[in-house]
Amino acid sequence: GIISHRKTRHANAIEFLDNVIGNDIKKYIFPIIEDASIETVLERGRELFDIAPRTASEALVYLIEQGDNWLKACAIYNTPENAPDALRKQVEKAAGDSDPLVAETARLVLNRGKS
Repeated sequence: GIISHRKTRHANAIEFLDNVIGNDIKKYIFPIIEDASIETVLERGRELFDIAPRTASEALVYLIEQGDNWLKACAIYNTPENAPDALRKQVEKAAGDSDPLVAETARLVLNRGKS
């Protein structure tokens, strides 16, 4: 019902959750499932989790610096050719990573456009 496009079904699902979920969890769930714009959901997430807005490059640097190798590889792969220096340095550093996926992805990104 939460993903239903039928307003009645969607409203009933929200009402059901309102009755069975505790208030401590509602503050995290309801901003996501209520009919709200993506901007509203993002702003609420920033408030709830005390997240500062980031540029795309800052977000990629953040993901590369974290411990999850899959996210690191994904962030590296999404690095644009004209990346700012801070992001480019992280990709260069990752080319020597002990995880083969991270290192190979970094080398691939560093060699984009070179022929």
